[in-house]
Amino acid sequence: RSIGVITSTGKIMNIPIYSPTNPEYQWCIYILQTCFNQKAIQSQASITIDGGNAVPFLTRSGLPMPALKIIWDIVDPEGYGTLHHVNQFSVILRLVALAQQGFPVTSGQQMMTSLTTTCNQFIPLATFQGLIIPAYILQLQQAQ
Repeated sequence: RSIGVITSTGKIMNIPIYSPTNPEYQWCIYILQTCFNQKAIQSQASITIDGGNAVPFLTRSGLPMPALKIIWDIVDPEGYGTLHHVNQFSVILRLVALAQQGFPVTSGQQMMTSLTTTCNQFIPLATFQGLIIPAYILQLQQAQ
């Protein structure tokens, strides 16, 4: 399933629907604010993160570039090269977490299947070299 989102250029882009858990959402907002200087507060908020800024951050996940490309293509299927919606980034974080937990990343379809079949399952938060998950987010995750 996907949802149509209007980009900053007025085009409609379809992105996967995923409702993050509260710890995932808080981690997403924390990363957007601290690593990308975005002030996203609500899940419907608009953001602007281009691939040139996202790629160096995402490589800190330890995933190989081909896997990161598959993940990026899922949330940017029209190839704009820019994320415009908080949901896009939360999907990226979930897909990175799945890959870090050993879910295969050989195709977009395979990753979408993993996203859909695990949407109600606990998966540890995505980790990134040099970025520590704040204690309040870890406490939220442990409470689940």
